[in-house]
Amino acid sequence: MKTKLLSIGNNRKLSKDIAVFNLPCGTTCPGKTAVCRKICYAAKAERMYKAAAAMRQRNLAASREPTFVVEMIAELDYCVTHKGLSKVRIHESGDAYSQEYLNKWFEICREEPEITFLMYTKSFHLSWVDKPDNLMVYWSIDSSTTEPVPAGPTATIVLKGERPPKGAVTCVHANDSHYCGSECTTCWLGKQNIYFDQH
Repeated sequence: MKTKLLSIGNNRKLSKDIAVFNLPCGTTCPGKTAVCRKICYAAKAERMYKAAAAMRQRNLAASREPTFVVEMIAELDYCVTHKGLSKVRIHESGDAYSQEYLNKWFEICREEPEITFLMYTKSFHLSWVDKPDNLMVYWSIDSSTTEPVPAGPTATIVLKGERPPKGAVTCVHANDSHYCGSECTTCWLGKQNIYFDQH
């Protein structure tokens, strides 16, 4: 079996036991802000890498199918057994575009309690009350955020010239490859406010 929906081991910043599930940027981001539109890194990647853009479109189509949960669970089980998967980053690109879609991820997370899932989101308007404990959620905010931010840990984009939020810690940006989730696990604990410098 080959992975169809997940990318694992291809991002040099992420630990090799982390898989990524992406969607097309922009069109799946109901909470996008002015800052998002200005500095979206996912949009740049889609322009540069046609294969990545095509995979994100395939994932979006798959996410709308009634078989999505079953197919994702099967792929996760395969990756746990054959690739040492222990963590999943949901959406380096894209976001929770509907309640139905988000509920599918809740079901997937509940069926895979040994895996830690991580999501940064601007979909504040959706219901998160059924979020499983193994899904770490950060409310993604920036200087152009206008919607009320729910209670819980935040991830702030800090533009050049802006001051980081007090009490938040920054992404390490280590020189060594595959550091996220191995050398640094702060985000994967889902407890402390964090920020990312514009780069």
